[in-house]
Amino acid sequence: MSSFLQKHARQPKLYIDLPSNGRHYPKGVLVDDSPTNLPVFGMTANDEIMIKTPDALFAGQATVEVIKNCIPNITDPWKMPTIDVDHCLIAIRMATHGNSLPLGTTCPHCDTQQDVDVNLNTLIEQSATKVFRDTVTINDLTFTLKPLDYRKQSDLQRRLYEAQRQLSSIPTNTPEDEKKKLITGLLSHSTKLQVETILSFVDKISDGSDEEANPEQIEEFLVSGDAVYYNQLRKTVEEIRKEWDSKLIPKNCDNEECGKEYKFAVTLDYANFFGPRS
Repeated sequence: MSSFLQKHARQPKLYIDLPSNGRHYPKGVLVDDSPTNLPVFGMTANDEIMIKTPDALFAGQATVEVIKNCIPNITDPWKMPTIDVDHCLIAIRMATHGNSLPLGTTCPHCDTQQDVDVNLNTLIEQSATKVFRDTVTINDLTFTLKPLDYRKQSDLQRRLYEAQRQLSSIPTNTPEDEKKKLITGLLSHSTKLQVETILSFVDKISDGSDEEANPEQIEEFLVSGDAVYYNQLRKTVEEIRKEWDSKLIPKNCDNEECGKEYKFAVTLDYANFFGPRS
């Protein structure tokens, strides 16, 4: 016998299109392989507990579980390109707590601190209009680029964080020679992780007639070849990441003696972002 509570079951609160337009998704990760009109549900009590759990959040598991539960048309969020992740989380926040996000900001002109309610539709519209830059030409070679998937990004961030933590936690009473050896090894490891991050964006390299998609061959070329290729590629990747991470909101200062317009950045600290009063 059905319960009257079924009439109060979760329903989609909004529908979104993915900024990636479904590119870079393995087949089957999106229901019907469709990147449009995805239903977004509000979070459950379990979701809110998960997103507040530091270990699960740090490992990426919390984000994956919340997206899977609130946007069920994404069947495996680990495999989604990272350019879609923040867009989906903003939509989930909207479905759970509404369109307004209260934040504090400081005017850079007069240092006045003020409160502002950010309309999350503005952030959704910003990310919806972004286009991933998928090629860069360096000298006579064209590099085809792809965004990292969420699993790869989470893994790289975790490994880099652990290397940095080990570097900062070397005991002060460690003998100088041993300390120098440890620091050299950890810095070398961090550098390799940063190189791995840049290389992970490369899908293939072409000279117009031939192309190379073997990751080992690409790594050998970029690490051992002319530095101009790696340096320009790194610069391009940094520009792409900055563009997609940027969430700027315009505001006029509340101080009547100032009143100047400025833009402030919205940072998605997921543990706080999903609270009713973030």
